Amino acid sequence: MVMIRKAKKEDFKRIFEIERRSYPPRLQAPHKILEKRFETFGIWVAEYQKKIVGFFTCIPINLSWTNPDIKKIIKNRKPNYMPWFEEYKKGRKFNTLWITSTAVESKYQNKGIGTALVKYSLRLTKKLGLKYRASALRCQYKDYYNKTHQPLLKYINDLENRKIKDKFLKLYLKLGFKLSTPLPNYEPSKESLNYNIFAYKKIK
Repeated sequence: MVMIRKAKKEDFKRIFEIERRSYPPRLQAPHKILEKRFETFGIWVAEYQKKIVGFFTCIPINLSWTNPDIKKIIKNRKPNYMPWFEEYKKGRKFNTLWITSTAVESKYQNKGIGTALVKYSLRLTKKLGLKYRASALRCQYKDYYNKTHQPLLKYINDLENRKIKDKFLKLYLKLGFKLSTPLPNYEPSKESLNYNIFAYKKIK
């Protein structure tokens, strides 16, 4: 059984290990950044068989949902999402829980850990009185494009209509997330272009 709880300082060693084992070096958050996220709003960890095997970090933000500011979303990705955390410390009104990272140690994947973390983030969003849970999600569009040469919006449409599958997005679609705007070059990458998708769920 998976248990989700708020992290304590003594959990940092495991959090750092999982971060290192879950992301390539260019996408890893430095230890000081993870500590700042912890101090500003907190980190939530997943325990499985009495061992921390995953976690997520997040921050309340404010987005206009009539016309989300995609340029700001892309801009606030660097460095390490810290502009969102700086805004939060100013104490403005917020309507969205933005998930800055979710990680599950590789040998514990496909055991329901990721599902438990995402579901808990939805419950946390509701508990905080926020209307949306959102994040930028990695996708497999590059493979799709190499085969079809179709645009990313066509890829999103095919995913939502269940014509194709994406190993990174299938959990979110199953849980009722909506896929919205493409976020080009959202993540640091050695490639000329990388693909992420703005995804969200409205909390009822």
